[in-house]
Amino acid sequence: MKGPLAFLLLIIILGNSYCKNLFSTDEEPNDLCIECLQNYELLKIDEQNVRSKIHDKKKEHLLDSLFNYRAKKLGFNGNVLIAQQGVEIYNHSFGYENYNHKIKLSENSKFQLASISKTFTAVAVLHLIEIGKLSLEDSVQEYYPKFPIHCITLKMLLSHRSGLPDYRFTYEDSAALSFKKVTNQDLMRWIENQLPPLQLKQGRGFSYCNTNYAILAAIVEKATGMKFEEYMKRYILNPIGMYNTHFITTQDEKLNEHRTIGYNNNWSSIATDAFDGILGDKGVYSTTHDLLQWYKILTSDCFLKKETLELAFTPQSFEHPGNKNYGLGFRMYEYAPGKKYIFHNGWWKGYNTVFYTNQQERYVIIVLGNKFNRSVYALNEIKNILNEGSIDNSLNDDGEE
Repeated sequence: MKGPLAFLLLIIILGNSYCKNLFSTDEEPNDLCIECLQNYELLKIDEQNVRSKIHDKKKEHLLDSLFNYRAKKLGFNGNVLIAQQGVEIYNHSFGYENYNHKIKLSENSKFQLASISKTFTAVAVLHLIEIGKLSLEDSVQEYYPKFPIHCITLKMLLSHRSGLPDYRFTYEDSAALSFKKVTNQDLMRWIENQLPPLQLKQGRGFSYCNTNYAILAAIVEKATGMKFEEYMKRYILNPIGMYNTHFITTQDEKLNEHRTIGYNNNWSSIATDAFDGILGDKGVYSTTHDLLQWYKILTSDCFLKKETLELAFTPQSFEHPGNKNYGLGFRMYEYAPGKKYIFHNGWWKGYNTVFYTNQQERYVIIVLGNKFNRSVYALNEIKNILNEGSIDNSLNDDGEE
């Protein structure tokens, strides 16, 4: 038995390594990432043992009571998926995908992720760094020589330390005059022609800003020679099995099936505008199950190397003491020494979204809403259920992106 088992182990190890390092714009993607993830799946007998150990039925009942209350009394409209220690313990839909046509939400419904999209941009950049196409210390001017601000690096953009202002306010008049969706390349031309005033000196402090991630998406386009949407679909989303994830700019009718509409809290729909054509900071549409796949990618070495993921989850800002921080594309909250939540929220045109993970306790909370409702960000009750009554008020429910 030693011979076959040793050979199988070697194949698994090589498969993981090959999966991580194969993808570049010079080679075709394959299914090795999906095969790698299968090595992390629980066997049926193990799954039953885990469910019993974590009291999944009790938690499912408590979560169902909580979200039914929020749907009926607080106006929550959306999808919820919660998994712990490798098993799904709650998966439910509340309300409408399309209110005017009374089309109900289902697990196939696709929500605008808003700022959770930044995690996808960060992984794209970190992957290109792994295969030698980019470097954290590269400046924006290496890809856009006319960029008017010196010494802003990819690392500063990823960690929101560039000091740049938000393009939505800086270029509001320009967008209003546009007869088409503004692209990331349009934005780069605007910055080249109209120098925006910095909010902070580059590298001197943290200032959350959508412009950072719009520029990162533009740099991905320069480095790969492909549209950001095309690159993401071909080299990241499809290879890791996120087949129901796409962008607001996609023209694929099949992918646009079950795309939700964003609503105000009075059910008035919210129209898109010129800025919706800018990707990187927002613009990803996805399902709860695809985000569960994303969680698996971020907690394995099936796509990015472990060292790269650890860097992404390492705090980058220390100007103001506290437990909250930002890494490279991910927020974090250290609730005990060496233990932290890794998460990102989103808020955009009726969409309120949460992707919240605890890698020590091995759970993920995914809440996607398409009707403005702040209860989406109220996580302490959910965490207390998952922690089986251990009170956790570590994070204010403030809805930050």
